[in-house]
Amino acid sequence: MDVSNPNSIDACVEKIKKEKIHFDVLVNNAGISLVPEYRQANTGYELTFQTNFLGPAYLTEGLLEYIVKESCEPRVVFVNSCTYPKGRPSEISKEHIMPTKEDYSNFGSYFRSKYCITSYCLTMARKHPECHFVVCDPGTAATSIARDFGCLGWLQSTRFMKWLHPADRGAINIAYCAMAEETAKTGVIVYEEKEQEPIDAIKSEEEQDKIYAITHELFEEGKKRAASQKNYACLFKKHHRGFPAATGAASRGPSARWRSTPPPCLSRFPACSRSRTRGRTRAASERRNRRK
Repeated sequence: MDVSNPNSIDACVEKIKKEKIHFDVLVNNAGISLVPEYRQANTGYELTFQTNFLGPAYLTEGLLEYIVKESCEPRVVFVNSCTYPKGRPSEISKEHIMPTKEDYSNFGSYFRSKYCITSYCLTMARKHPECHFVVCDPGTAATSIARDFGCLGWLQSTRFMKWLHPADRGAINIAYCAMAEETAKTGVIVYEEKEQEPIDAIKSEEEQDKIYAITHELFEEGKKRAASQKNYACLFKKHHRGFPAATGAASRGPSARWRSTPPPCLSRFPACSRSRTRGRTRAASERRNRRK
């Protein structure tokens, strides 16, 4: 499942419900960090914000009713960071919450997504007391979350950092939030197995409700954009059946083979057919062998 794509999330939710997959805890652990340049998801939103906040929130709402029905003690864990206070927007509005290309910064977008997911978790805890919502900071762990950030990303993947901050330690903290009796509460923030007090600003119910309402507006708008892109991709595929798959063969460069007939732009060049090209390549290879 790709949490940056609402279409992928909808397909996952539908499959879980159709196959009646039972689970008691939903852990929203997907995330990216320190992307060096502004990138957009297919929803039209900045990629880090979409992946770290909007995607997990959209998945949670899609599965909430199901998990409450299936589990006797449902729990939702949002993997977060203690740096979330740095991401508080100057004004609680859709224009100020969303990172834009003009004011994008890799750290700023990450902090903003963590602030919003913390606020969202506290709001869900108030609105849905039938489920436990927990914010978990697993601490420092050497993972590939910063893989796009040059030297820092490389440093995080070295053996020394993996020995100093093993990913297992972070996983233990997440498992503690997911299963321990001490965290069988709702609306709590846990950092390295210790409950933390949220900052005063994020405890404001008025602010929480504003961010919650903006989140649902972003859901609807992003879903429409993703659906339109999906329809456009299907239309392109229908009219250009000879092209390689957009995310498959095309990404492998010139070696990709046509899945059916050559595309219309090459139809007037019969000499470019696959069989003749293969024949010339085979003949050239035989001549080289004879010279040897």
